Amino acid sequence: MAFLDAPIVSVALPAIHKSFVNEPSSTIAWVLDAYFIAFAAPLVVFGKLADRFGRRTVFVSGLSLFGIASVACGAAPSIGLLIAARVIQGTAAAMVVPAGQGLMLDEFSEDQRKTAIGILAAIVGLATAISPAIGGLIVDGLGWSWIFYINVGGAVAAVLWAMSLLQADVRQRGAPLPDGLGAGLQAAAVALLCLAILKSSTWGLTDARTIGALLLAIAAFAWFLSRARTHPAPVLDLTLFRSRVFAFANASSLVFAIGFYGSMINGVLYLTSVWHYSILKTGLAFLSGSLFGAFWGRPAGQAAERYGPGPVIFIGSLLSGTGMLAITLSTGSTPHYVSDWLPGQLALGAGTVITLTGLVGGALTSAPPRQFALASGINSAIRQIGAAIGVALVAAILTDATPANLLSREHSAFAVCVAALFAGGCLAPFMRARVPAHSLAKQSAKVDMQSSPAVIASSSSQTLHHLRASGKQQHDREPLSD
Repeated sequence: MAFLDAPIVSVALPAIHKSFVNEPSSTIAWVLDAYFIAFAAPLVVFGKLADRFGRRTVFVSGLSLFGIASVACGAAPSIGLLIAARVIQGTAAAMVVPAGQGLMLDEFSEDQRKTAIGILAAIVGLATAISPAIGGLIVDGLGWSWIFYINVGGAVAAVLWAMSLLQADVRQRGAPLPDGLGAGLQAAAVALLCLAILKSSTWGLTDARTIGALLLAIAAFAWFLSRARTHPAPVLDLTLFRSRVFAFANASSLVFAIGFYGSMINGVLYLTSVWHYSILKTGLAFLSGSLFGAFWGRPAGQAAERYGPGPVIFIGSLLSGTGMLAITLSTGSTPHYVSDWLPGQLALGAGTVITLTGLVGGALTSAPPRQFALASGINSAIRQIGAAIGVALVAAILTDATPANLLSREHSAFAVCVAALFAGGCLAPFMRARVPAHSLAKQSAKVDMQSSPAVIASSSSQTLHHLRASGKQQHDREPLSD
């Protein structure tokens, strides 16, 4: 539920906008951005709190809160309350994910943990690959509120099962409390940056409010970095960035996420507003690229192990950007799915899988083994931040669009996404260090599975392949429960 919520809500966004027709697109964009930011900021914090106070406690509490927030989202009578409920929902997801992964890994020996991660990735990957179509079916048949209400049954069932199945918590006494203020500063910095981007089209780039929001974002981020250097349990472990591969993999993840998530939301808006597709037809339009991308996970993992993450990321970004560029140049106001949309969507799906296999694996395996879990959380949070910025950029471009200029605005938004996708690959040559032999591909399954339908399905296939081949190697065992 935590990982599927973003892609399903992306498909439902046009229907949500119709329910709040008087709200500008810059405000509607916060339905997505609020979740991304609330998910990203406390992810590492809740992982450490789960270790200190009990993973079952945090897991069950997060599930319960997620279900309650889902009801609030579906029943929200105003856009403000919907956004507030999405903040709570994202926070709950940040509780569930690290605590749930830790609970699962504790049930397996070190030799079995990688295989367990691969199986989990396969399950989530299958569900995420068909999530656009499922989301379109729900919205088309029942309305957008039910994409939230449907979470309640899953949350209740999971809580009841967890209370009977999971063992009593083992707590780490005496561990320092994580930097909650740092997480708040991180969230504030990203939120202020998104606010400045979203409002720049109406306020103006030189308006005092736009400049003020940017300056406050910079100040909050500087304070956040200062605390990361001095706090005993920081949100961001800056020592990890001494690794050239880790630093550039995360920088590339940020930029690439801007392009990928921006292209996803802009694609939904293009299909529904320019080609006038139904929500269901829009969801189905993304399915081909998602499923096609799944076939590229295994060769991407093999290439990354042999040549390192840099070349894989570069080729994947080039393919993704080319696919998005093809859509931008070929699409017009008249729908031609097979000739104008499908080729670019297939290239985007394959390129995204290839790129994120390299990015995620490079970021994780360049960290010391005892910090794999922390590296996973940092990389996951950075991608959510990139997603929030990407959505904000697209919404800012489309704000106040009229029927006369809608097509050109959509193409402008696509062009920004193309630039970000290519830019993500331009950082790859700086990642000259080779990934350790314990396999970039095996670790990529630990990426949060929200990234995309294609990425998740691909991660599962390539991860399971490599786990079967090297699951018994001793030198690369990580203390994943750390």
